Amino acid sequence: MDNSVTGNISYRQVTRGGLLLAASNNINQYFPNLIFTASWLLIATWDKVPYFNNSRSSSSFQVVLVSGGSLSFVMMNYGNISSTNQRFQAGYDTIDSTNYFSIPVADANKLSNSSNVNVTGRWAFRVDGGPEEGIFYPYGDVEDEKNPQSDDGSSPPIPLLQPFVY
Repeated sequence: MDNSVTGNISYRQVTRGGLLLAASNNINQYFPNLIFTASWLLIATWDKVPYFNNSRSSSSFQVVLVSGGSLSFVMMNYGNISSTNQRFQAGYDTIDSTNYFSIPVADANKLSNSSNVNVTGRWAFRVDGGPEEGIFYPYGDVEDEKNPQSDDGSSPPIPLLQPFVY
């Protein structure tokens, strides 16, 4: 992904308010055997960001880390995703690959039409080591930190307001 020409990459951390309630409701719906209350979110959004070396492409997606202390979840929201002739992988992976999941789609643009929680474009995973069981959260406003336009797809470390158990 390359936002040096167009598109925006932003993130925010949330520790109070309606977004925590929305995330709690989502997680309790997707994982009905749990009683979960979110206490922290990290919402990272790629808004209309093109693929590297293809400024005519445009993809929008979001990753939401959701924590309630000892329970942690990752939600991935896929909006419009441009097809690519490049190899791609969607999902999550730990640095040592002990915990990972690759979303099984053959074409990147199919991410916005698939789900593991019956919400088109959304994938949700419990990632704290426990058993496996409107799509985008708000982004792009004054509360978000924004990566510079010259971003090469990486960013400096983001200091988290609380630990995220993974």
